[in-house]
Amino acid sequence: MAKIDGLSLRTIQRVENNETEPTGDTLKRIATALETTPAELLNWTEDTLKATIKTKNEYLHIFEDKLVISNGPEIKDLFEDYSKFVNNTFKSLTLYLLFVPIFTAFTVYFYITKMPEIAIYTGAFAFFLLIKDIKILLFTSNSSLIKIESVTEMKIKRKLYYRWLIISYKESGRVKERLLFLKRIR
Repeated sequence: MAKIDGLSLRTIQRVENNETEPTGDTLKRIATALETTPAELLNWTEDTLKATIKTKNEYLHIFEDKLVISNGPEIKDLFEDYSKFVNNTFKSLTLYLLFVPIFTAFTVYFYITKMPEIAIYTGAFAFFLLIKDIKILLFTSNSSLIKIESVTEMKIKRKLYYRWLIISYKESGRVKERLLFLKRIR
């Protein structure tokens, strides 16, 4: 199977042993190798759906054994949803990564022109953006499918003028977070 779908044997083993949740691309490859659809591999039924919660931009579907995050009130194409989530994450990363060298250049400029006070601020901001990028890469998830047993915490948190539903869960040995925007606080 690993030869047919182009994945490593270890990746297939991890999926088979429930050590990891397959990404959209991995699930597509496995489904192709098994001559089925990714939706059939996920194998959920509507009768196990416990609740659907509408957030600002997405829907959280709560099942007995999993959480599914989709763009619409019905679960149609998780892979399309997943690709949109990943696309939005890369837009955020690109924005942050774009500003790291700009603020680093400002830091060097202010340092050379004998304005160390301003150089400290711009350098700290560049460092903050770099740390934010690393956090997004390592600890933020855009997964549209989360197993209930891997969830470590769910909380509603206020950040600036917004409320977020934060779902923390373990994936590949790391605790990752999935943020769902609830609404603006007036």
